[in-house]
Amino acid sequence: GYIKCISDFATVDPNQLSSQHIGKVQNLINGSWQDTKNYEEIVDPLNGEVILHVPLTDENDGFDLFVKSLASCPRSGLHNPIKNPERYQLYGEVCHKAATLLDDPIIEQFFVKLIQRVTPKH
Repeated sequence: GYIKCISDFATVDPNQLSSQHIGKVQNLINGSWQDTKNYEEIVDPLNGEVILHVPLTDENDGFDLFVKSLASCPRSGLHNPIKNPERYQLYGEVCHKAATLLDDPIIEQFFVKLIQRVTPKH
């Protein structure tokens, strides 16, 4: 059901987020997911429980990795449609696939719930 369908890409279940099942966000640097030394706690606005740990990246902890990564990127960008049309086409296909997947009610509900957990309407 729900978890089997979502488990291909999800690392957290928004229905299980709680102080007993805290989600962890990582930084994406040079194509790989990386931890950081310091994390900020994100609380569930409805009950005050910590539900997520989000990287607190600063000049003392990993910021230089972002700067180096940016410095290696061409000024025109990696996804420039004129200089790299194949990459541009690939991202169009990725966006199309994402939109198609979001048409699945199970996947749609997953993202709705995930967004609601961190930004509920009062």
